[in-house]
Amino acid sequence: MRGGYRARGPVRIDSVHSLVASLRSAPRSRTSKGRRFAPAPWRATNYTKKEKGREKKKEKERKREGKRKGKGKGKEKEKEKEKEKEKEKEKEKEKEKEKEKEKEKEKEKERERERKRKRKRKRKRKRKGKSEGKRNGKGKGKGKERERERERERERERERERERERERERKGKEKEKGKEKEKGKGKGKEKKIEIKRKSKRKKKRKKKRERERKRKGKRKGKGKGKEKKEKRK
Repeated sequence: MRGGYRARGPVRIDSVHSLVASLRSAPRSRTSKGRRFAPAPWRATNYTKKEKGREKKKEKERKREGKRKGKGKGKEKEKEKEKEKEKEKEKEKEKEKEKEKEKEKEKEKERERERKRKRKRKRKRKRKGKSEGKRNGKGKGKGKERERERERERERERERERERERERERKGKEKEKGKEKEKGKGKGKEKKIEIKRKSKRKKKRKKKRERERKRKGKRKGKGKGKEKKEKRK
């Protein structure tokens, strides 16, 4: 028996029983001869081998381009995903940097604490040095007095040194004069050079003394100002 149901091409029906069975069954049910029927006769289709081949080819093409059937913008979605991943990586990097900064801040704080501790220890040591002989309330006020005494002693020593220097200079001059008398005339240039050298030495010593006085807060011509003040006290 040949049927007259037409949809997209002719549909062959071998028997009424097979037609009824195919209509009752699921959309992809098959008859004994391998025909495929739709759920209703007016939607019945008969796929040929060529059409199947074309469908397969198209499917392969879609897959090759990274798109599934019915999703036309697969590649773009992939790109979007890639961008999202990149953003996530950037965020992770930012977090890492923040952590590094926090660590650096902590280190800086620790260094500052260490510096403060060192300063404190230094101050303590200085105080200990100043408060010589003042522990347990014994001998109060003697530390400063000792320091002054040492300073006076140093000043006396410097004065003696200056005196010796002057004495040496005086003796040197006398010797030079004696030599010049013995030698007599004819060596004027040499004498001048010698005198120049001596005057240079003199100037240097003078400058040195001046610096020493200034360092101790004394003006020129006031040699024992500090000692006088101490005596007045």
